[in-house]
Amino acid sequence: MARRWRAGPAGLALLLLWGGAGSARSDGEPRLAINVVGVQRNLGLAELAALPVRRVHATSDKGIPAEYQCVDLREILRGADVVEGKALSGTHLLSYVLAEGSDGYQALFSLAELDPLLGNHSPLVCFARDGAPLPTEEGPLRLVTEAESRHARWVRHLRRISVGRLDART
Repeated sequence: MARRWRAGPAGLALLLLWGGAGSARSDGEPRLAINVVGVQRNLGLAELAALPVRRVHATSDKGIPAEYQCVDLREILRGADVVEGKALSGTHLLSYVLAEGSDGYQALFSLAELDPLLGNHSPLVCFARDGAPLPTEEGPLRLVTEAESRHARWVRHLRRISVGRLDART
């Protein structure tokens, strides 16, 4: 199964949407819709879990240690041909990743801080905690940033991830 989508330099956009129109099959299974410049792909939890899964130990914002099952956000971005490595230079350094929860909460990352050769920061898209689906107050998807001391960029009910680029002239 190919996981590549092309995004033109003028309109780089990757959206992962949980919920909303067209995101559930007729059998009611929730779907993760990925849109890259007008090209849409839907992923179910099984398809997301088929990507390389990491198990990480993190302490929740309530101080409870837990093991999360997650997919590295960079794996999802690679599937959309987002620039990385030595190619991440020049105006590509103005690119960002915006994560949004269904409650409107947002967290911002520069693409450079996610890149293995630059910041090597690795936000995770988590779908399970302690071997079970995420609890209702957290999921069905949650963005976790395990390396950060505060949970300011942990996003509950992850609904959308957008990749964009700032206009260098502004």
